[in-house]
Amino acid sequence: MLCAHGVVCVSLVIASTSFAGSLSIVATGDSITTGYAPIRLTLAMQAQGVAGNGYSIASGGATASLYVGDELDLNHKPEPAFHNQAEEAINGPVYDFGSPYGSVIEANPEPDAVIVMLGTNDAARAAAGNYLAWPTYQADMAGIYQYLATAVTPGGKRPDIFIATPLPMIAPQYAAANDLLDSTMIPWIENQVAGLQAQGLPVHLLDLNAAIRQQPDWQSWYSDGIHLYGANQAGYDWLASAILNGVLDTRLGDANLDGEVDGIDYTIWADHFNQSANWSQGDFNRDGQVTGADYTLWADKFGLGAAAYPNLALVPEPAGFGLLAVGLLLVAVGRGSILRRYLRCRLRQAR
Repeated sequence: MLCAHGVVCVSLVIASTSFAGSLSIVATGDSITTGYAPIRLTLAMQAQGVAGNGYSIASGGATASLYVGDELDLNHKPEPAFHNQAEEAINGPVYDFGSPYGSVIEANPEPDAVIVMLGTNDAARAAAGNYLAWPTYQADMAGIYQYLATAVTPGGKRPDIFIATPLPMIAPQYAAANDLLDSTMIPWIENQVAGLQAQGLPVHLLDLNAAIRQQPDWQSWYSDGIHLYGANQAGYDWLASAILNGVLDTRLGDANLDGEVDGIDYTIWADHFNQSANWSQGDFNRDGQVTGADYTLWADKFGLGAAAYPNLALVPEPAGFGLLAVGLLLVAVGRGSILRRYLRCRLRQAR
């Protein structure tokens, strides 16, 4: 049976039933978080064709003490409250696509991913002479990281946890706080993530502090030295996309987000080969085009997730696993096809 580009597909692939999954991402933190979530995060997901929702549970001025519920959150809706952002991220309620501080509530988000970005206000407090701010941050956030890394949602999900480094503070009055971020807080966060990863826990580092510095004219994105309301809020658009990309990088090759990298994802890639596209159409490196580079990402991850094709368990060479999978999926490639030439090149490299 012919697939896209003159490819004859093995009946195993054709018989497969496509299941489109989705993502539920809950962002937690302070007013920087409310700048990108839930609205911009959900829009970024839509731009990549990713089904699901971005949510937030965040508050302006949040510190670690407020995050864990030891301080009153005056911005909490519908009324001020003591609450634990991490517990709400896992169990709900969270803010849905609505106003940044949330006029729409989702009672049970069932997150696939939870984002934690916190420390700007704690660094400012410590730099201003509050000698308890830094040790309090360490104690509170270490507990939060451990809780989230082992948490299970009411529906039985074990979400991936993404711990983000706080963004730079660029105004002169925040110079001391920014120095504390660079010299002390960010290395501590990195060590915490490394320790949790060593335990085999689903924790990932998002070094947004370093990533934003690599963007052209990134300082123009700032409005007050902390928030990204300058340049038509382009900084928050970038931030939402950067965070989504971090989540998608843990799911490379899984175009339909059903939890498996399999022949269905290959078919999606092949159907959009050499076209402008998004993640849901096979653009796994998010460069706007479906190319051989995206195939490589798919092939490198082929077979991850539940065993979609149990017969492939007989393959003896792990290094050639993705290429043999293509051999099973492709019987013939159309004459003159760019895809045919690319696959031949890959097969020669594997010999």
